[in-house]
Amino acid sequence: MKARRQDLKRPRPSGEAAKGSWSECARRTIAGVHDRLPAEATLAERIAAVDAAYPFGERAHYPYKVWCKARRNYLVRFGYVPQNAKPGPLLSLMEGQSRGSRTRG
Repeated sequence: MKARRQDLKRPRPSGEAAKGSWSECARRTIAGVHDRLPAEATLAERIAAVDAAYPFGERAHYPYKVWCKARRNYLVRFGYVPQNAKPGPLLSLMEGQSRGSRTRG
């Protein structure tokens, strides 16, 4: 028996989350969390609130990847530094120049 294409598709979020794409739903959920947080909330409080609002069930596969990207984009505005953050090209260039400008005497 051959599987139908419809049977192979990923399940979509149900209820309010069903409107729009995964990324739209993630951004909308995070925006709702942001609206409920006080302006003086710390980064740790923001992280906890955003993590508690995860709307897609199991934290796996494409929906979780989209959620992590939206979460990172939101939290960076408040001082979050991702674990895989790399120095930008300008910093690398400046470090290279400072090493190259040293003279040996």
